[in-house]
Amino acid sequence: MFDVSQTDGKPLPSVESPKILTGESHLYTKLQQACPFPVDEVGSLGGANGKFNLFTHQIEIVHALPVAHKAKTLIHEWAHGLLHSNGPVDAMRKPLIELEAESTAFVVGQVLGLDTSEYSFGYITGWSGKEAVNALKACGTRIQQAANSILMALEETQDLRKAI
Repeated sequence: MFDVSQTDGKPLPSVESPKILTGESHLYTKLQQACPFPVDEVGSLGGANGKFNLFTHQIEIVHALPVAHKAKTLIHEWAHGLLHSNGPVDAMRKPLIELEAESTAFVVGQVLGLDTSEYSFGYITGWSGKEAVNALKACGTRIQQAANSILMALEETQDLRKAI
């Protein structure tokens, strides 16, 4: 064991804890309308903000969250539905699964003008730690495909509205 005074080099970067997004967002309603999975708001999920149910293919989101965070959570759970709905989650794969879903939420949020970085970076490193960069490289294509699927669904919903 060493004291920090016995070491040298650049300070280690710090990653903050995930911060709940605050404020309003018009995106939540649009996301609900475009999402292929039913979305329900619930009182509590035992500390989680959202959940994708593998058996019913339903998304649950905590009602008390700020609307901007509900939007981010809906994207995250939608990504689980697209990427991870083919069976129970193996505990060994859980960090990768969470990295994929949150990275998808980050990418989609950025495209839609919803900055999720104060939540997403801490969440991803909380699950993947120093392996996050390697994991992102390994599943970048899956993240891009899920983000594209969500964005296309939103675009199709908007196109349908214009046609009506």
